[in-house]
Amino acid sequence: MTKRTAQIRRLFAQLRETLHASNPAPEPSDATLEARWLGCVLVWPELWSEGKLPLDAFQHPAHRLLFEAMMTVKQSGAECNDVPKLKAQLSQRGVGQQQVGLLLQEVMAAGGDFPQFDYYVELLRRRLAERQQAEDNGGGSGEIVRLEVGGGSPFQEFTTDELLAEQQPDEWLIPGVLLRHEPGVICGPGKCLKSSIAVDLGGALATGGKFLGEFAATRSFRVGFVSGTSKRRALTDLAHRWGESHEEKPQLVWSLTGDDLTEAKSLQHLRQWIARHQLEVVLIDPQQLFSLPKRAQATQLQTLVRCCLQSGATPIVCCETRKQIRPRAMDVADMASAACDGFARQWLLLNRRQTYQPGSGEHRLWLTIGGDAGQDGLWGVDVRVGDFERRAWTTTVRDACSLRDEAAAHEVESLHQRLESKVRLAFTNLAGGKITKTKVRDQCGMNGVKFAAAWDRLVAAGKIKLAPGSTGASLYPEYQWIESVEPKIEPVRSEASVAATKNNNAVQSDRGSKETTAAPTDRTAEKTNAVRSDRAAEKTKVPQPDRAAEKTKPVRSTQPRQENKCGPVPNPEPQRGGAKAAQG
Repeated sequence: MTKRTAQIRRLFAQLRETLHASNPAPEPSDATLEARWLGCVLVWPELWSEGKLPLDAFQHPAHRLLFEAMMTVKQSGAECNDVPKLKAQLSQRGVGQQQVGLLLQEVMAAGGDFPQFDYYVELLRRRLAERQQAEDNGGGSGEIVRLEVGGGSPFQEFTTDELLAEQQPDEWLIPGVLLRHEPGVICGPGKCLKSSIAVDLGGALATGGKFLGEFAATRSFRVGFVSGTSKRRALTDLAHRWGESHEEKPQLVWSLTGDDLTEAKSLQHLRQWIARHQLEVVLIDPQQLFSLPKRAQATQLQTLVRCCLQSGATPIVCCETRKQIRPRAMDVADMASAACDGFARQWLLLNRRQTYQPGSGEHRLWLTIGGDAGQDGLWGVDVRVGDFERRAWTTTVRDACSLRDEAAAHEVESLHQRLESKVRLAFTNLAGGKITKTKVRDQCGMNGVKFAAAWDRLVAAGKIKLAPGSTGASLYPEYQWIESVEPKIEPVRSEASVAATKNNNAVQSDRGSKETTAAPTDRTAEKTNAVRSDRAAEKTKVPQPDRAAEKTKPVRSTQPRQENKCGPVPNPEPQRGGAKAAQG
């Protein structure tokens, strides 16, 4: 600082003392005094070392944050009025870009004068000493101040006008679904596709596409995904399927670790990772925390959420309920059993509409959306993931009204299956004896109306029939249970066995072809033999002389027949010798 500048400041100080002695002016408030000091230092950064103050000298929360950021920038070797670095430091402390601009504008408009800088420093140091003396004496100044966590009172007090003035307009990640700078959760019971839905959400935010093919993001965001190394294979498969279905890769930044996410070194790495990639949204799937008790799990999740918010990123955590929930739509009360109930300001609740059928590759879910900003809705989501060989990711969002009939039909079908199971079990228990309708009803333990409906339905379906030898006209007809014929499932064979079967089939086909080629020669021989036999038959059919015919004719006697007492005498045996013998 030049000698002329020092002389000007001394003259202003003398003039101020003279004016104050003749006409004392009221001292400015703490907030105004702090803003003027900060405004002077931002315009003339060389005043920082000359009028250096401790952090406790600033009582206003916004001014305290700005002074902290200026200290950090100064310690890094840059000037304390480096605006880009100040914005970065304030963003890491949870201050939005728009709020940073308003804060700097307020400080510069406070009217800080360069000649009165020493006066600002003197007043700030004196008031800090008065507060410290009051605290040492066990009393207080009687003034209520607003402080951030880390010093003074933990309460923040506002008038209605101040509260409304500090309210910032909503900035949506997905309009009507997720807000920015508000902690969110994807909550539901185990094995209901929470991780899969999180990958779909991250892919939609990163590409500026549609979440579940229905809810469009406002723009593309820089998104990170944090999880454990044990889920690497599953996440790789999810990313591959999502990319195949959307014909582009999800532009996410992945961070997988096997350590405790809430350790000091892990949190430091998380802050550096968010700052290095300038992430705006962080999806967290902390699989390794689910085995902890609820209170410990809640504490660690809150630590992760606070770390992300302080780094300027919006955290969205996958959280599992502590109990299983039957297939139905979830509501906010179901989050009471989860560890995220204390910090969740917006939520996506997932549960199944129907029990998953193994091998179908189709998941039918309920999706409940809610939050403090007023977002609210219920949808049905059909997810098709394909089979083992053809992996896929196809989603369909359906309105809840259109699913009422489906839900009613599913409930009826479930009831029918339960009743059928009871009847089948009754037939099994009564096996070996006479099974009548009355005995089956007593074994099932149903009331008359319910049992009659179930019985008639099973008879119509052909699962209950009269037993052999029993008639419906009898007083107590007997019945039997008819099991449905299930399709025969071929066993899975290895490639070697399949190849061996193909070779055997080929050998057999070769042998068959040889036999079929030899067949025509045999048929030709048969035809030749048939012709020869016909010729032989014609030769044998040549007419013979009458002598042969005469030999075969019997010779009758000319003598009269003699009667016997016992009956007529039979004719004598025919004589042989032909016609000549008869004439002789």
